[in-house]
Amino acid sequence: VGAAFMVLLNALLMLLPWLIYSWMKKQAPRIALFTGLLAYLSLEYAHMHWEMAWPWLNLGFGFANVPGWVQWYDLTGVLGGSLWILLANGAFYYVFWKQGAILEGKVRWLSLIYTVLLVIGIPLLISQIRGNRLEAEGTPVEVVLLQPNHDPYTNRIVTQPEIKTSPDKIAHYLTQTESAITPNTRWVLWPESTLPGRMWEHDTANRILQQVQTWVDAHPQLTLVTGATSLTRLNNSDPSRPYTITNTNGDRYEFHNSAIWVRPHQAPEFYHKSVLVPGVEVLPFASILQPIIGPIMEALGGTSGGYAPQAERAVFRTTDSSAISPSVCYESIFGDHTAKHVRNGSQAIGLVT
Repeated sequence: VGAAFMVLLNALLMLLPWLIYSWMKKQAPRIALFTGLLAYLSLEYAHMHWEMAWPWLNLGFGFANVPGWVQWYDLTGVLGGSLWILLANGAFYYVFWKQGAILEGKVRWLSLIYTVLLVIGIPLLISQIRGNRLEAEGTPVEVVLLQPNHDPYTNRIVTQPEIKTSPDKIAHYLTQTESAITPNTRWVLWPESTLPGRMWEHDTANRILQQVQTWVDAHPQLTLVTGATSLTRLNNSDPSRPYTITNTNGDRYEFHNSAIWVRPHQAPEFYHKSVLVPGVEVLPFASILQPIIGPIMEALGGTSGGYAPQAERAVFRTTDSSAISPSVCYESIFGDHTAKHVRNGSQAIGLVT
């Protein structure tokens, strides 16, 4: 429900740049194109930073399958790709429509060649040059990824007939992992919905987590990162937030969509997903909307409070000095957010999804 709401809302929001362009074309036609371009990029920028962030349709993501074309994204971000697409479309519109190629059948070949070379050729050339200069650094690390093929919403317990309980599920995961690792494996990554139920982060006796910890202890060369829903209990001095829950006894706690770092013979550490899916994992502008639509969202299967995020980006480090930052599903598409992990010393991004 939350996702459907955001798709519909996003469709309405994407009308705004075109309405602005249409209005400016009547009021100030000379700057209408520039204003429309600025309005569109502003919407995409907002979709990366505000509480209703929904950047799936940002144009710059269209190059995801051809990263070799956009090796300058580290300078411009994904908005650079959006600007490139808009400029290219504007240039070809001018060549084919304004110069009469469509209506009069006259193609100005020189203009077309210049457009292709300048608008498309130069960015591709820059990307090629930057890509050729990249060199792998550091020591290679062997990583095992386990990603079972099941729906996390409807089937969190794997469908094999012999798997009846949560411990059986974890045992199945461990068996699959055992068959994949080698003596050189240093990192193991499991999915976002691996550990079932909700676990208190202070509960060191949690049997599911102990089951994983025991296996990791038997493989001292390994570090395992997995996903789970975790809870933290707030102290009396901790301030309440829109996603803080108070039970009938007056105890306050918060839910988190977490990545858990399990190391040999050490207590696990938790990272809390920090960029949450609007309407699904967090209610945007909760202080305003929660009293109005909170009960409706809950009745329809969404959320009225949501998960609590983490302020700082985490880096999981091992004894051999390798460092991986967890990125939980949705937050991995936010370049600025992911870059903060790297600035904190991360050497790789471990996507838990």
